[in-house]
Amino acid sequence: KMSNKSVDVEAVDVDLVAGMFEASLFLPSENEYELKQHTIGNFELTLYSHPAASTDYDLTGIIVWPVSKLLSFYLVHKQQCLKDMFVLELGSGCGLPGLVASSLQNCNGFGERKNQTHGRVVLTDCEEEVLKVLSKNVKHQISLIPETTSFLTSEYLLWGNETEQIFEAAAFREKYTKVPDIFIAADVFHPSFGSPKQVFDTILLMSSSTEKLKNMLRTKHDEETLPLEKKVEEKRKDIELWVGFVDRGNMTEVLEASVVAGFAHKIVILDEFVPEEFMKEVLSFSDRILMIVVFTKTVYE
Repeated sequence: KMSNKSVDVEAVDVDLVAGMFEASLFLPSENEYELKQHTIGNFELTLYSHPAASTDYDLTGIIVWPVSKLLSFYLVHKQQCLKDMFVLELGSGCGLPGLVASSLQNCNGFGERKNQTHGRVVLTDCEEEVLKVLSKNVKHQISLIPETTSFLTSEYLLWGNETEQIFEAAAFREKYTKVPDIFIAADVFHPSFGSPKQVFDTILLMSSSTEKLKNMLRTKHDEETLPLEKKVEEKRKDIELWVGFVDRGNMTEVLEASVVAGFAHKIVILDEFVPEEFMKEVLSFSDRILMIVVFTKTVYE
């Protein structure tokens, strides 16, 4: 943390200070990532991640955290609901939950190969270094299950900047045409990421029709001179957000934001699908409460 004491600017070696805070000095090298096997119930998956228990730089996404494993257990538990679904993961990091979802669409509950479904999984993040390892994991997954080549991708996605989000959502809808059926996310409501409202706003934008998004852009930039897109009939669609949540005393704030955004929610009972040894491992790691929260809403695409 910065001291409140004044600093003699002329006495500071500017080049030295710049070097001390050069982001690249904190970035891991390619050979620091390890290919590790993760066992989720009867399901096994390998992916690259950093072996550290924490990170000094804003790169929490390069580590596989317990809450990502918890969400993955829930995905295995709900694998029948993933069949033929379009799944989008927010803040994927290394991508464990998203890769599990993709694998479940192509394998049975015991990890055995089955015929390709019509599902799709898109993993997203906004940090450049994290996107590198995420892309590497997507390619690794495709090398193991070639059938996923056209149905598993990674994309850049940032929330918090409304105008940029509208552009991203419009480009996403142009590319994938369909609104995701299920959004999944692990620890996206960390207080350092900003208001929970931003997450729900992002989901609503990603669930909007292409025409609505284009009209929003026109309204923002020049509502008088740019013609609005012709109104088309919107289709009713139910979407869900499955969240691996770490309670940091902000649960009330998150639930209030979800209500304002029009989402209903339920807290899932973990005893139905989480192994006791995993919960013991989590408790030894941290005293924070982990949970699964499912949010639902009807939108018009």
